[in-house]
Amino acid sequence: MNQTKLSVNSIDLIGIPKEPDATSFEVQVSLHVDYITPFNGTIATSTATLSYSGNDFGNAKIPTIKLPKGHQSVNMDINTSIEITQISILTQMSADMYISKAIALKSAAVIDTSIWGMQYRGNHLQRTFQIAGMNRLSTPPPKVNAIVLRHCSATKYLIDIDAMLDNRSQLGFLDVGYLNMSVYYENQYLGYAMSGSATQGLPRGESNQSFTVSIRNSPVTQKVINRMISGIIGNRAQFFIVGDHPYISPFKILQLALSTFNLSVLYTDGMAKVRIGPDCDMSALSP
Repeated sequence: MNQTKLSVNSIDLIGIPKEPDATSFEVQVSLHVDYITPFNGTIATSTATLSYSGNDFGNAKIPTIKLPKGHQSVNMDINTSIEITQISILTQMSADMYISKAIALKSAAVIDTSIWGMQYRGNHLQRTFQIAGMNRLSTPPPKVNAIVLRHCSATKYLIDIDAMLDNRSQLGFLDVGYLNMSVYYENQYLGYAMSGSATQGLPRGESNQSFTVSIRNSPVTQKVINRMISGIIGNRAQFFIVGDHPYISPFKILQLALSTFNLSVLYTDGMAKVRIGPDCDMSALSP
């Protein structure tokens, strides 16, 4: 088995955990497998230990896999689950995955194979996989498609933002529920942003992301909003969408995995993509 060449095409976290404190989640892993065998074979169900930076952090179930004979160079999709054993290591790996161009993920398993009904037990399979990171989602940078001042009143503001993100990493988040992220304008807290749908997530590749920013009306936030409007008019408005919100997700694993998320969104199109909705009382923007 150690002559088998393995590489990761992609890893997608699919769906939400079953319970808020659950330590396991479902994933779909796409592997490229290259091997030569003169006989048809089968790999029995087993478990792989996952480690990052020298520390074990989880166990992944390996389902039964059929191996056709001959020289095979194929992509293989595996639906499985990962049980997290060290959440602190997962948190560190998630942080590095977000800021880095690539990370190294190690996997080790003891597997049993069968060929022509004969059992070969205790085969050690260890690999280090290079996984493309998100590089802060900065290449290319996020592109704002629209900003709508939907509601402006004496008590609160609601701003709808639609943007295009390009996640060029090999890791995606699919159907992970509604997310609440903190929003900062420059270095000042503005409010929180709720994702537009429970299925939005952060898939690999390009995706349209919509969210609503809720802002409590106060003398402090009025000043920040006025600075934001001045920045928009001046063709340079700098936003940060951050995963430090205490209610980012009801699921602990997602809370920790996204806690270091910090997305820079620079808007430079002036008023061209800004719309003021009929429910926005502009007088509410005045201090």
